[in-house]
Amino acid sequence: MTDLNDPRSWFVEPFFSALLDGVPDAAEVRARLERETEDLLDQTEDLVVDEAARSHVVLTAYAVAAYRWLDGRVPDPLETVRRVVVDQFGDWLADTVRAELDRAPDPFAAMVENVREQEKSFYGKGFAWERVTDNDRAYLGRAHRCVYHDASTRLGAPELTAAVWCEWDKPMLAAVDPDRHGLRAERPVTIGYGCDHCDFAFERTT
Repeated sequence: MTDLNDPRSWFVEPFFSALLDGVPDAAEVRARLERETEDLLDQTEDLVVDEAARSHVVLTAYAVAAYRWLDGRVPDPLETVRRVVVDQFGDWLADTVRAELDRAPDPFAAMVENVREQEKSFYGKGFAWERVTDNDRAYLGRAHRCVYHDASTRLGAPELTAAVWCEWDKPMLAAVDPDRHGLRAERPVTIGYGCDHCDFAFERTT
């Protein structure tokens, strides 16, 4: 099973493969970006409050290093980072969620149980969660802090929050089919888009 809290085991190779596809001096550029990533991690060390936060900060450092390198080299560096970080993993993330819901006797209960567990094991203490609604019909988890936003802002690229990290959730949420799974999944507001919190809402439709 893939350990999402170890991005170097699943993220780094596909990331560089997509980012440096067709770049003549790819090995040299990668070495440079790896060094810059380590420098960025030194600047965000205090945000690593647990192992889960470490994984998010590592992902952010790689994205910021790529963003800086792309600036002036491509017409839209922000879109390029979004593509190499989000697009290539979107189908995998969506397929994983869809498969779990398809085999669950009660998809809503399975989703909520997974979300509760992810708040602790995947998101960790780099996020500050509040369970606004938590009953048999609906669940609303509210994040008052996002370590992706904190790290991106610290490193001078707050625009990555909305363009990349908020996009990260979309394939997973889109995998939830109300007709098929009997629940609706929404993320109506996020910190990246200017709100002071992110909401993740799940509601039974049957």
